[in-house]
Amino acid sequence: MMNLSLWNENLAKLSEYKKIFGDCNVPKDHVDYVGLSRWVRRQREDYKKSKSGEKSPMTTDREEALNAIGFQWEIWKSKKGAK
Repeated sequence: MMNLSLWNENLAKLSEYKKIFGDCNVPKDHVDYVGLSRWVRRQREDYKKSKSGEKSPMTTDREEALNAIGFQWEIWKSKKGAK
């Protein structure tokens, strides 16, 4: 399980990312945010596990903290039909 202070550090980094880029969807190939991209992906995975009743480090407090900064729990995998 991730250290709480490290989790909060990543949350702060994500909050700063959002101020700069306008969303919390850190691309995996963004060289300045590779670690943060993995952390974001992990939060989505942990959230899905939590919601399906599996053991997960995602707590209500963490979910609320991510919601407070406008975290998007699901992202589109495909842009089919987009113009």
